[in-house]
Amino acid sequence: MGAIQVEARASVQLQGETVFAVPPFGEVKASTHWTPLRITLSLSGLDLPKLEQAVTTAQDREDFVQNLSAEWPRQVWTFALWLLFLATLGGLFAYFLIRAFSHNYNHDHAHDHEGRDIASAHVSRLQTGKLRWRPVISCILAGFLGSAVLIATTAATYNRKAFERPRYVGVLQAAPWIINFIDRGLDHIDEVGRKLEVISRNLTTVFESMDGVDSVSAGNVDLRVLHVSDLHNNPAGLDFVLEVAENFGADLIIDTGDMTDYGTALEASLSERLAKLEIPYLFVPGNHDSEEVVRYLRRLRPVTVLDGKEVRVKGLSIYGVGDPASKKEELVAAQEDYQEQDQLLAGA
Repeated sequence: MGAIQVEARASVQLQGETVFAVPPFGEVKASTHWTPLRITLSLSGLDLPKLEQAVTTAQDREDFVQNLSAEWPRQVWTFALWLLFLATLGGLFAYFLIRAFSHNYNHDHAHDHEGRDIASAHVSRLQTGKLRWRPVISCILAGFLGSAVLIATTAATYNRKAFERPRYVGVLQAAPWIINFIDRGLDHIDEVGRKLEVISRNLTTVFESMDGVDSVSAGNVDLRVLHVSDLHNNPAGLDFVLEVAENFGADLIIDTGDMTDYGTALEASLSERLAKLEIPYLFVPGNHDSEEVVRYLRRLRPVTVLDGKEVRVKGLSIYGVGDPASKKEELVAAQEDYQEQDQLLAGA
């Protein structure tokens, strides 16, 4: 389904349930229907570029969810039709299986009780007899109608709210609080963003009205620098930074790291809005960032990554060294890496 590849399976079991499997982390289960059918949806692949595009183009959470779920109805119908097709083939296979079993049984029975000649004559009649279409059609209809009733009953009794009380297996047992945290954050992200915009405008008004700060707002300073840090995947926070930079007329922005939490390309894609900046954005990687994040940011026109590099902006020399952990898989680098970093800074 677009950026997310899901493998669907159905099997018979006593308790009807739906299982979301996320290998190798575990499963999320819920008793969603009455029929003895287990529906398993396994995450088989992610197209990160497509997922990044979906995240960056969605205006808010509702749009993103709608875009993500637009394919579900068609996929569900396709899966149901595929099950009906397999059940129909199963009915046909059952007919030939029963016919073969009956053939062998009659052959053995005739051989044991009436002699070799009678058995041969009976087998000959079976082999030369015509295919009887009524039993064939009956078996096919039995397979089709049986699966149709099973699917229809499953759909009629399906309760999506059952996932409000899910069961977790594996590492995902730690998921409830994470999901709740993310859900609450996404629900309020638009509201937080609006409030931060108001705060930014009010800050400008406050500073302009304060005694002794006329030099900041009057425009007689040589350089205005906005320093930010630890945004940690907060799109509202990034919007706030851009709003403050515009309202205060900043000449450049210095970000001292931890733009992301886990250093993935998907997280880095949230910084795409920096491409609209008209002023330099200097970024020093933190321990929560990664080489993937750095590569993504280097593609954005206003961004300059400072990692053992010096730049000059309006006469101001700025030198930065990224956290050694940003070049590794760990959140905390080895002690010798930090000692090497200290030596670089001392010689700058």
